[in-house]
Order: sequence, then structure tokens, then C-alpha cells
Amino acid sequence: MTTTDILLIVGVLTSLLNLGEWVLRPHQKKAFEQRFETLTLSLEYTRPIRWFGRLTDRRYAIAWTVACGLFLAYTFFLRLDPQLIGGALALLFDLWMNIMRAQLRVFATLVSDGYAELTYVFVFVLIGLSVAIAALALTLRGVWLTKYLTGSGQFWPYLRRLVLVYAMSALFMFLTMLGAERFGDQYWYLPLGLPLLLLQLVPIVVSTVGLLMMALVMLFATFELVLKLLRAVAWRIVEYSKGAWAAIILICTVGLGIYKAFLQ
Repeated sequence: MTTTDILLIVGVLTSLLNLGEWVLRPHQKKAFEQRFETLTLSLEYTRPIRWFGRLTDRRYAIAWTVACGLFLAYTFFLRLDPQLIGGALALLFDLWMNIMRAQLRVFATLVSDGYAELTYVFVFVLIGLSVAIAALALTLRGVWLTKYLTGSGQFWPYLRRLVLVYAMSALFMFLTMLGAERFGDQYWYLPLGLPLLLLQLVPIVVSTVGLLMMALVMLFATFELVLKLLRAVAWRIVEYSKGAWAAIILICTVGLGIYKAFLQ
């Protein structure tokens, strides 16, 4: 006989013979029911989806900006492969990498002409400028962007703003990629292409703030759904005629029976 069988037998006997009255004294049973009712009320007042609106507060907006900066740093320095990022944000990183590859074709010509050292120094400076521009964009506009996307804390207005920002960013980067693929190996394109390459980091930063916020909203929405289910169960327990203690024993017994019947 397994532990599950023993617990199931104990639960059935406790429910049928009302053994819970022997386990708890009257004052203990009343205290238990009062604490469970307090827990139920706390679940009723907890609304995770409303936490999204707190990002309009400057403290939370700064914290969110820092979190996005850490994500970008991790992505750039440790996992630059777009496949490891996933989703819509991967598209922007993929476009940026394609722009960079097309842009750097001209440096292959410089290497073949004997300017390898100069090329390596230039690429190193380019990476440094990229990091500096991304950090500057996030520092100067990250908090404002967080507040703008959050708005009043309502989901649909936020989603419209996010789609607009993302669509404009993706279109701008796509057009730049077409130009780089067509003219990236020509020397005359360098004065135009390199600033555009650096400028692409701004829509990446902007989209990162918004798309990570979407992940946060989905997390809050999932938490909200789970709490709704818990609230429904908790209120049924509180309103059970034989008391919360008997209701919890009954629920545990039924859960053990289901586990025994279908999962073992």
C-alpha cells in the first residue's frame, strides 16, 4: 500500500465520519476558518493586472529601464544569435546583423588591399559606438518610453502603441537592410551607411522596452487567471455549510482520488 492509498483512505474516513471535529477544538476550528476567510479576502483584493499601471511611476519606470538594459547587454555580449532570443525581437536583431554583414563587405576589400589593421580598429570602434548609442538611447528615453507605452495601464491602448512603435522600427530597419545589401560593398556608401547602422540600435532599444513589457503583461494576465480560479475555490470553501476545515479535507480527498485514478 502506497502513501497515496493511505492518505486517500484517511481522507475518505475523515469526510464520512466527520473526524475533523476530533482533530480541532471549537476555538481552533473558528480561528482556522477566520484565517482562511482573511486569506480569501486578500485573494479577492489582489489584482496583478493592475500592477502593470505602476510602470508610470518614475521609480518603477527606472527599474524597468535598467532591466531592459541588462537584457540588451546579455543579448549583445553573450547570446547574439537571434534564434536564442525568439519572437518579434529576434527579427530586429536579425535585420541588424544582416545590415552589419552587408555593411562590412567593403572592409573585406580593405583587408585584401593590405589595410587589415585599420579595418580591425575601425570595427572595434564601431562596436564601441554601437554599445554607447544603445546605452545613451536607453538612458535618455527609456523612462519616458516606459511611461508612454504603459499609458493609463490599460492593455489595448498599450498594445496599439506597441504595434505602432514596432511596425515603424521594423520598416525602418528593413529599408536600411535593402540599401546596405545593394550598396554595402561600395566606398561611397560608408558615410551614409555607417551612421544608419548605428542608428538602427535606437529602434532595437525601443522595441526591446515594449516587447519585454508584453511578456510582463502576459505574466500578470496568467497570474490574474490563476488567482481567479483560486478565489472561486476559496469562496466555495468559506461558504461550505460544514465549515472550511471539512471543505478542505473533502477537496484534498477528491484530488487524491483523481490522482490515484488517472495519474498512477
